[in-house]
Amino acid sequence: MGQITPTVLWPQDVQSETLVEWIAAIERMDGAGWPLVLVGNCNEVDPLDGLAMAAFCAARTRQIGLCASVNASTVEPYTLARGLATLDFMSGGRAAWRIEAGSDEARTLELVATVRELFASWQEDALESDADNGLMSNPDKVRAIHHEGEYFQVEGPLNMPRPPQGNVPLIALSDEGAIAAAADLVLNPQTLWKVKLAELPAAPARLSRPSGQSILERFPEA
Repeated sequence: MGQITPTVLWPQDVQSETLVEWIAAIERMDGAGWPLVLVGNCNEVDPLDGLAMAAFCAARTRQIGLCASVNASTVEPYTLARGLATLDFMSGGRAAWRIEAGSDEARTLELVATVRELFASWQEDALESDADNGLMSNPDKVRAIHHEGEYFQVEGPLNMPRPPQGNVPLIALSDEGAIAAAADLVLNPQTLWKVKLAELPAAPARLSRPSGQSILERFPEA
């Protein structure tokens, strides 16, 4: 089997004192055609929130996919679904998320299912302006989810439209067990470039990834 060229950037030393430099580095990788970067909570000393960092990157980049790391043991599905949908709108359909290592598996699987239910609570064509009746959406195309689970009780629906990708994809690595089985996109760990700032000058040559593709379309081989 030949060597796999890394196509996913995974910063390893993002901290408060390196944040500005890393944002600039991600801008450069965006211009070089990298399809995806994993941001936030990438190691034990990283104090930065993945969704917040991805949202900041969305305003500074145009093509690169933005995958926010999430600690599934500490977030709630409604807040997470809103944050991911917002990131997808901000980035023009470039958002994704992954579960931080160490998260509780049973709670995580229910979280994933509930977030997906919330995305689906709006049909794709639910936005319909009806000025005469003061409506911005068709109530027949927005539904409650009535989720009653072991960890979460969520009535729904989400109070914002379905994100541009329809479902913000969950990304996992092939060695992540049940989480990988539940993921929308499973990556070979060899596709990750776990990199520190000092190593960036050794970045592989420019990658050719067309802009405008959804996250799943960027990895047809996965």
